[in-house]
Amino acid sequence: MEKLSAGDLVKILDSRTFRNVGYAIYLGRGKGMNILDHCFLWNGIITTFDEYPYWEFEIIDYVNE
Repeated sequence: MEKLSAGDLVKILDSRTFRNVGYAIYLGRGKGMNILDHCFLWNGIITTFDEYPYWEFEIIDYVNE
């Protein structure tokens, strides 16, 4: 997986079916239910997604640093 940076536009895929569940803006790492997850602004809410084997992230556009 490519290194995610805060502000990147990311496509989120279900690793089991490779179904696109949507696009999100990456916010950084944060605490999810009980582990350190990736935080995103997705569908108007701030939420977390675990990494593989549950979700895969494809960077669509990078933030200019």
